[in-house]
Amino acid sequence: MGLLRAMAVLAEDWGDVLNRLDPGQARRLRALVAQFVDERDPSASSNLAEAIMDLLVQELPVTHPVVTALLDEDRLDRGLPGAAADRAWSRLAGPLRERLEPPLPPPPPAFRGPPGTSFGDEDDVGPPGTSLGDEDDD
Repeated sequence: MGLLRAMAVLAEDWGDVLNRLDPGQARRLRALVAQFVDERDPSASSNLAEAIMDLLVQELPVTHPVVTALLDEDRLDRGLPGAAADRAWSRLAGPLRERLEPPLPPPPPAFRGPPGTSFGDEDDVGPPGTSLGDEDDD
């Protein structure tokens, strides 16, 4: 079965998969994926991936890309030597970790002051309330 490929497709179709699950199933999926991305042991990662797929096979239609990837024979899953298999599992963690972490909100816009004023312009230097034109003429 294409377990590695199915996990990669899960990362690609994360939003669609979550939309198809009820809130309890979505929480369970997030918890399993969180364990998966934190796992350092490839064997344990594989077991967690199987638990994730067990959940999704029960809830997603057979035609869903995650399920079809799982059912396909995947050359990536067959015959990988130990170190290559370990790297393949490790590479899956990054894209899934990104899906778990909420996106950062955009930074607030810089206050520039009302149009037609110099407040907040790039040429303002010095202490607040002063500008380049406020020099004493002694």
